[in-house]
Amino acid sequence: NWFGSEAYNGPPGGLDRHDVDWYMDFLQRYSFNAIRLLFTHEYVLKNDIVEAPSGHDGQPAGPGNLLFQTRYIDMFAALARAAASRGILVLVGCHRVKHDAWPGAGLWYDDSLGFSEARVLESWTTLATALCGQWNVFAADLQNEPHAASWGKGMDVDWNVGAERLGNAVLKACPRWLIFVEGVGFEPGAPGADRGDMGIWWGSNLVGARVAP
Repeated sequence: NWFGSEAYNGPPGGLDRHDVDWYMDFLQRYSFNAIRLLFTHEYVLKNDIVEAPSGHDGQPAGPGNLLFQTRYIDMFAALARAAASRGILVLVGCHRVKHDAWPGAGLWYDDSLGFSEARVLESWTTLATALCGQWNVFAADLQNEPHAASWGKGMDVDWNVGAERLGNAVLKACPRWLIFVEGVGFEPGAPGADRGDMGIWWGSNLVGARVAP
Protein backbone atom coordinates (compact mmCIF):
# COMPACT_ATOMS: atom_id res chain seq x y z
CA ASN A 1 0.00 0.00 0.00
CA TRP A 2 1.49 3.33 -1.09
CA PHE A 3 -0.53 6.03 0.65
CA GLY A 4 -0.72 9.73 -0.15
CA SER A 5 -2.75 10.38 -3.29
CA GLU A 6 -6.03 9.80 -1.47
CA ALA A 7 -5.46 12.79 0.82
CA TYR A 8 -4.31 15.55 -1.55
CA ASN A 9 -3.96 16.39 -5.22
CA GLY A 10 -0.53 14.88 -5.55
CA PRO A 11 1.62 11.76 -5.69
CA PRO A 12 2.10 9.12 -2.99
CA GLY A 13 4.24 10.01 -0.01
CA GLY A 14 8.02 10.17 -0.11
CA LEU A 15 8.59 11.54 -3.60
CA ASP A 16 9.96 14.73 -2.08
CA ARG A 17 12.78 12.55 -0.68
CA HIS A 18 13.49 10.06 -3.45
CA ASP A 19 12.41 9.71 -7.04
CA VAL A 20 10.02 7.07 -8.35
CA ASP A 21 12.85 4.87 -9.60
CA TRP A 22 14.34 4.70 -6.08
CA TYR A 23 11.12 3.20 -4.72
CA MET A 24 10.58 0.87 -7.66
CA ASP A 25 14.14 -0.41 -7.33
CA PHE A 26 13.53 -1.02 -3.62
CA LEU A 27 10.35 -2.98 -4.32
CA GLN A 28 12.01 -5.03 -7.02
CA ARG A 29 15.04 -5.74 -4.84
CA TYR A 30 12.84 -7.14 -2.08
CA SER A 31 10.63 -9.14 -4.47
CA PHE A 32 7.41 -7.18 -4.18
CA ASN A 33 5.23 -7.87 -7.20
CA ALA A 34 2.30 -5.47 -6.77
CA ILE A 35 1.47 -2.01 -5.46
CA ARG A 36 -1.90 -0.68 -4.27
CA LEU A 37 -2.23 2.99 -5.22
CA LEU A 38 -5.00 4.94 -3.52
CA PHE A 39 -7.16 7.74 -4.88
CA THR A 40 -10.15 9.92 -4.09
CA HIS A 41 -13.14 10.34 -6.38
CA GLU A 42 -12.96 14.09 -5.78
CA TYR A 43 -9.65 14.46 -7.59
CA VAL A 44 -10.39 11.94 -10.32
CA LEU A 45 -13.41 14.01 -11.30
CA LYS A 46 -11.50 17.31 -11.05
CA ASN A 47 -8.38 15.89 -12.74
CA ASP A 48 -6.32 18.99 -12.00
CA ILE A 49 -2.56 19.29 -12.43
CA VAL A 50 -0.98 17.64 -9.42
CA GLU A 51 1.23 19.24 -6.80
CA ALA A 52 4.51 17.69 -7.91
CA PRO A 53 7.34 17.65 -5.35
CA SER A 54 9.76 20.56 -5.63
CA GLY A 55 13.32 21.21 -4.55
CA HIS A 56 14.57 23.79 -2.08
CA ASP A 57 14.67 26.47 -4.80
CA GLY A 58 11.04 25.93 -5.75
CA GLN A 59 11.94 24.32 -9.06
CA PRO A 60 10.79 20.81 -10.03
CA ALA A 61 12.93 18.42 -8.02
CA GLY A 62 14.46 15.28 -9.46
CA PRO A 63 11.64 13.28 -7.85
CA GLY A 64 9.07 15.65 -9.32
CA ASN A 65 10.28 15.75 -12.90
CA LEU A 66 8.27 12.67 -13.81
CA LEU A 67 5.05 14.30 -12.62
CA PHE A 68 5.70 17.97 -13.44
CA GLN A 69 2.59 19.50 -15.09
CA THR A 70 0.86 16.12 -14.92
CA ARG A 71 -2.85 15.76 -14.20
CA TYR A 72 -4.19 13.53 -11.45
CA ILE A 73 -5.28 10.61 -13.63
CA ASP A 74 -2.15 10.76 -15.79
CA MET A 75 -0.09 10.61 -12.59
CA PHE A 76 -1.32 7.07 -11.95
CA ALA A 77 -0.46 6.10 -15.51
CA ALA A 78 3.07 7.49 -15.06
CA LEU A 79 3.55 5.60 -11.80
CA ALA A 80 2.21 2.44 -13.42
CA ARG A 81 4.67 2.75 -16.30
CA ALA A 82 7.54 3.06 -13.84
CA ALA A 83 6.29 -0.07 -12.06
CA ALA A 84 5.90 -1.89 -15.38
CA SER A 85 9.57 -1.41 -16.16
CA ARG A 86 10.28 -3.65 -13.12
CA GLY A 87 7.51 -6.13 -13.84
CA ILE A 88 5.44 -4.85 -10.90
CA LEU A 89 1.63 -4.91 -11.03
CA VAL A 90 -0.63 -2.05 -9.91
CA LEU A 91 -4.00 -2.14 -8.13
CA VAL A 92 -5.94 1.12 -7.93
CA GLY A 93 -8.25 1.57 -4.97
CA CYS A 94 -10.69 4.22 -3.82
CA HIS A 95 -9.68 5.10 -0.27
CA ARG A 96 -12.08 7.99 0.30
CA VAL A 97 -14.77 9.90 -1.55
CA LYS A 98 -13.36 13.35 -0.74
CA HIS A 99 -9.79 14.04 0.26
CA ASP A 100 -10.56 15.61 3.65
CA ALA A 101 -13.49 13.37 4.55
CA TRP A 102 -12.01 10.54 6.58
CA PRO A 103 -13.46 8.20 7.64
CA GLY A 104 -16.47 9.83 6.03
CA ALA A 105 -19.89 8.21 5.96
CA GLY A 106 -18.45 4.70 5.69
CA LEU A 107 -20.20 4.07 2.37
CA TRP A 108 -19.10 4.03 -1.26
CA TYR A 109 -20.87 7.35 -1.84
CA ASP A 110 -21.75 10.40 0.24
CA ASP A 111 -24.71 12.50 -0.83
CA SER A 112 -24.02 15.02 1.94
CA LEU A 113 -20.70 15.87 0.28
CA GLY A 114 -22.14 15.99 -3.23
CA PHE A 115 -20.81 12.59 -4.27
CA SER A 116 -23.81 10.54 -5.32
CA GLU A 117 -23.42 7.00 -6.57
CA ALA A 118 -23.82 8.39 -10.09
CA ARG A 119 -20.72 10.55 -9.59
CA VAL A 120 -18.83 7.59 -8.13
CA LEU A 121 -19.75 5.53 -11.21
CA GLU A 122 -18.52 8.38 -13.41
CA SER A 123 -15.24 8.50 -11.52
CA TRP A 124 -14.59 4.76 -11.74
CA THR A 125 -15.52 4.68 -15.44
CA THR A 126 -13.19 7.60 -16.17
CA LEU A 127 -10.26 6.05 -14.30
CA ALA A 128 -10.76 2.56 -15.75
CA THR A 129 -10.97 3.93 -19.28
CA ALA A 130 -7.78 5.93 -18.80
CA LEU A 131 -5.71 3.14 -17.26
CA CYS A 132 -7.00 0.05 -19.06
CA GLY A 133 -4.36 0.30 -21.77
CA GLN A 134 -1.52 0.05 -19.24
CA TRP A 135 -0.86 -3.69 -19.08
CA ASN A 136 0.29 -3.92 -15.47
CA VAL A 137 -2.72 -2.10 -13.98
CA PHE A 138 -4.68 -5.25 -13.26
CA ALA A 139 -7.36 -4.59 -10.66
CA ALA A 140 -9.76 -2.18 -8.98
CA ASP A 141 -10.48 -2.10 -5.23
CA LEU A 142 -13.94 -0.54 -5.34
CA GLN A 143 -14.02 0.99 -1.86
CA ASN A 144 -11.77 0.91 1.16
CA GLU A 145 -13.54 -0.38 4.30
CA PRO A 146 -17.24 0.44 3.64
CA HIS A 147 -17.91 -0.14 7.32
CA ALA A 148 -21.32 1.57 7.52
CA ALA A 149 -22.77 -0.50 4.69
CA SER A 150 -24.85 -3.66 5.00
CA TRP A 151 -24.49 -6.90 3.04
CA GLY A 152 -27.39 -9.11 1.99
CA LYS A 153 -29.94 -7.41 4.25
CA GLY A 154 -32.17 -5.88 1.60
CA MET A 155 -31.26 -2.34 2.67
CA ASP A 156 -30.55 0.73 0.57
CA VAL A 157 -26.95 0.54 1.76
CA ASP A 158 -26.38 -3.10 0.78
CA TRP A 159 -22.78 -3.04 -0.37
CA ASN A 160 -23.06 -6.31 -2.29
CA VAL A 161 -25.59 -4.67 -4.64
CA GLY A 162 -23.64 -1.41 -4.82
CA ALA A 163 -20.45 -3.29 -5.58
CA GLU A 164 -22.19 -5.10 -8.43
CA ARG A 165 -23.16 -1.77 -9.97
CA LEU A 166 -19.69 -0.29 -9.56
CA GLY A 167 -17.92 -3.46 -10.63
CA ASN A 168 -20.03 -3.82 -13.76
CA ALA A 169 -19.29 -0.21 -14.70
CA VAL A 170 -15.56 -0.80 -14.26
CA LEU A 171 -15.67 -4.01 -16.29
CA LYS A 172 -17.59 -2.28 -19.06
CA ALA A 173 -14.70 0.19 -19.32
CA CYS A 174 -11.96 -2.43 -18.78
CA PRO A 175 -13.15 -6.04 -19.10
CA ARG A 176 -9.77 -7.55 -18.18
CA TRP A 177 -9.50 -6.10 -14.68
CA LEU A 178 -10.02 -8.05 -11.48
CA ILE A 179 -12.57 -6.50 -9.12
CA PHE A 180 -11.75 -6.38 -5.41
CA VAL A 181 -14.70 -6.08 -3.00
CA GLU A 182 -13.92 -5.45 0.66
CA GLY A 183 -16.25 -6.44 3.46
CA VAL A 184 -18.45 -4.29 5.67
CA GLY A 185 -18.46 -3.65 9.43
CA PHE A 186 -20.78 -4.98 12.16
CA GLU A 187 -23.48 -2.28 12.00
CA PRO A 188 -25.69 -2.82 10.08
CA GLY A 189 -23.43 -5.71 9.08
CA ALA A 190 -24.51 -8.95 7.45
CA PRO A 191 -27.02 -11.66 8.38
CA GLY A 192 -25.62 -13.45 11.43
CA ALA A 193 -22.71 -11.02 11.71
CA ASP A 194 -24.04 -7.76 13.05
CA ARG A 195 -23.05 -7.55 16.71
CA GLY A 196 -20.40 -5.36 18.23
CA ASP A 197 -19.03 -8.19 20.39
CA MET A 198 -18.08 -10.37 17.42
CA GLY A 199 -14.67 -8.80 16.86
CA ILE A 200 -15.53 -7.49 13.41
CA TRP A 201 -13.29 -4.68 12.18
CA TRP A 202 -13.89 -2.31 9.28
CA GLY A 203 -13.84 -4.06 5.94
CA SER A 204 -13.53 -7.57 7.37
CA ASN A 205 -17.16 -8.73 7.34
CA LEU A 206 -17.64 -10.95 4.30
CA VAL A 207 -20.14 -13.26 6.00
CA GLY A 208 -22.94 -11.91 3.81
CA ALA A 209 -21.35 -13.50 0.76
CA ARG A 210 -22.81 -16.80 1.96
CA VAL A 211 -26.36 -15.58 1.34
CA ALA A 212 -25.69 -12.89 -1.26
CA PRO A 213 -22.58 -13.76 -3.31
